[in-house]
Amino acid sequence: IPDASLWTSEDVQSYFSRLGFEEQAALLRHNEIDGPSLLLMKRNDVVGNMGLKLGPAVKIYNHIRRLQTR
Repeated sequence: IPDASLWTSEDVQSYFSRLGFEEQAALLRHNEIDGPSLLLMKRNDVVGNMGLKLGPAVKIYNHIRRLQTR
C-alpha cells in the first residue's frame, strides 16, 4: 500500500485511474483532492458529497481507507 501523504492531485488521479476508476479519478482531480486531503476524507465525503454513484464511491472509499490505515 503506497504512502499518499505527499501525492499531488495528479498522483491521486493516476492511482485511481490505474485501479479502473478513470471517470471518478478525473472528478477527484477536478476537486483538487491531493494526498493529504485524501487521507483526511471520511466516508460521507466520498459517498455523499462528491457526486459519485454509490457503487463506485463505496469502492473508492474502501481504497482510501486502506491508504489511511497503511
